[in-house]
Amino acid sequence: MKNFKLFIFYVSFFNIYVSACFAITQERLIDYLAGAHDLKTVEHSISIGLENWNMLPDILIMPSGHSTARLNAMRILNEARRKGFISNERFISIMINQLKNNRLYTSNNEIVIQTEVNRIDFLVSCMNYREWEGGALTTLDVNYTDAGLIVNKMKEYDLIKNNGLKNSLAKKYENSLKSLKKGNKTPAINILEAAKNEINAQSGKGIDTTAASILIRYTDNLIAHINSTN
Repeated sequence: MKNFKLFIFYVSFFNIYVSACFAITQERLIDYLAGAHDLKTVEHSISIGLENWNMLPDILIMPSGHSTARLNAMRILNEARRKGFISNERFISIMINQLKNNRLYTSNNEIVIQTEVNRIDFLVSCMNYREWEGGALTTLDVNYTDAGLIVNKMKEYDLIKNNGLKNSLAKKYENSLKSLKKGNKTPAINILEAAKNEINAQSGKGIDTTAASILIRYTDNLIAHINSTN
């Protein structure tokens, strides 16, 4: 019995030692993400990143971070969102904050800056490319909710400059959904087209140009989903 207890002690100690040696630190995770180029290393970095997704937002805002690491961190955060590890609202908040402060966290290299902006644009504007779950209308309901979240976060991070524009856009998404739920597809689409017109008119003025591009593409995706429903 004594020998058995001693064996258990040594096994426990060994496990603790191994865990400490191979614990994922922020620096080690950055190394994994920065080195993920081919299929094998990308798959490994995704696995490690999903296990430690709570570190990824901090990696995004590190001035000394690696650009490839940031791009892969964004990709893995999107996967974490799709798997339900983080909420859509949390994901949107992280991405819009990154869009707002992109130049603070990147080099002066315009190509690097634009690459990261394009990744944020793609991930947010394409959020509503998701599989139908529980029927097309149910999924569209979620997509409209996300549209409202995107607008609110853009205002919160000063990419939409005033409450009047934010409220106007939010109301259009709300009214479009109400119309759609009544079975009125054409009016619902017309309201979304009116939202796009307002965004285009305010681009570079009441709304940041990149933020405007994201909302336009997101709205186009909403329209495509409506047209694909029966």
